[in-house]
Amino acid sequence: MKTFFDNLYIVWAIASKDIVNALKNKNTRTNIILMMGMVVFFYWSSTLRPFDKRIDTAVYDEGSSSLTVRPTELADGYTFRFYEASSLQEMERMMGYKQLGVVIPADFDQVLASGGEPTLTGYILWVHRTRVAELEAKYSQKFSELLGQPVRVEIKENFIIPTPGVETSGVYFHILFATFFVTINLVPALMMEEKRTKTLDALLVSPASDGQVVMGKALAGLF
Repeated sequence: MKTFFDNLYIVWAIASKDIVNALKNKNTRTNIILMMGMVVFFYWSSTLRPFDKRIDTAVYDEGSSSLTVRPTELADGYTFRFYEASSLQEMERMMGYKQLGVVIPADFDQVLASGGEPTLTGYILWVHRTRVAELEAKYSQKFSELLGQPVRVEIKENFIIPTPGVETSGVYFHILFATFFVTINLVPALMMEEKRTKTLDALLVSPASDGQVVMGKALAGLF
């Protein structure tokens, strides 16, 4: 009687052969490259890029400053879009869809009026944590241009991990369902490929059972 590991070995032998054959297939390689390209594209499109000139900013004002009512377009084409929050927690929630979050201190206007250099506490998304120094310099420069005098933005370790606005378990379920749906549809395709290349007969007379053949195909399809 075959042990569990014997069954697993036969399933893996069938799956590994199909995986190697699939990777040798030009159409399969093209599809893998296209999928990887889509992943890279969507990652690239969701991150800050040098040509992005709109700075979406979630703002929590501890006082009643005039920052958000000032002109928001800079000479170099950069534009601020301010979204006011009533609390720090609300500002952090809004950060899921914004590039920057800032807390405006209560004495902001007074420091500006006295000619001092006010400091804004900045928040960025966790994914940009390696760019703190770069983003501090960039946003300090842009706020300084906006206000016409030096302004410092301090981010330090103020990283925000966005809270999803949708029930993620539903998203996970649909991703899992789509993955297994593709796998199930690939199994008969792989079986037909075996028949076309006349290797199915060799499988049928091998020690592998029907169930092991199907499981091997399913594993290859899942891969």
